[in-house]
Amino acid sequence: MQKGMQVMKRYEKNWRKFAATALCLGVVVLMTSGAIFGNVSYAGGKVFREEWKLPDFYPRAFDGYGQLGIIYADRIVINDNRKKLSSSAIYATPSNPHASKSSFRAGNTVAYLLDHNKEIISLWLIK
Repeated sequence: MQKGMQVMKRYEKNWRKFAATALCLGVVVLMTSGAIFGNVSYAGGKVFREEWKLPDFYPRAFDGYGQLGIIYADRIVINDNRKKLSSSAIYATPSNPHASKSSFRAGNTVAYLLDHNKEIISLWLIK
């Protein structure tokens, strides 16, 4: 009976050692992934590019970003992909939080926020 208890204690000790090692390895992986992917972090499914120097009135995170192709009345082309544009979309530039659609040009880097219908509800000029 005592031999069985010794085996169980040894098993428990090995298990604790394994769990501690796995936990340390997990922490190291998480820390190095931050170093590798430090320029992009995801918050609630949103993208935030840390190297962008943006005004305080800009959102801290965006649903997407890319190079602007063209803006139509009801859709927009970003990185050669068409996206629906809300009829009540707002526009902002680093110098104007209430900019107009005409403030944007093809080739601009822009970021955007989406609503629950996946329509762009705001467009933000990055550079």
